Amino acid sequence: MSRRQFTAEEKTQIVLEGMTSSITIAELCRKHGIYETQYYQWRDQFVEAGRHRFEAGGKNDIVKVKDQEIAKLKELIGDLTLVNEAFKKTQAMRKK
Repeated sequence: MSRRQFTAEEKTQIVLEGMTSSITIAELCRKHGIYETQYYQWRDQFVEAGRHRFEAGGKNDIVKVKDQEIAKLKELIGDLTLVNEAFKKTQAMRKK
């Protein structure tokens, strides 16, 4: 029998249900067919992700990654511009 794969949305709903519901974690886990250790791992991951989000000052991780990619691309463009200028100078010297 293969294990069920839960989506991120399902995991979030289960964790939030565990945090807000009056049923015990054991009952919640039986209801969703998961082990308690799995629930606690998901809860810890959920809380950790929230902590990281607050530490980032609320800046979306996608935006942060895009900003990093843009900075790398700008650096690459600068490097290529220098190489291109050097190449042009070399070609101009050869023509003389």
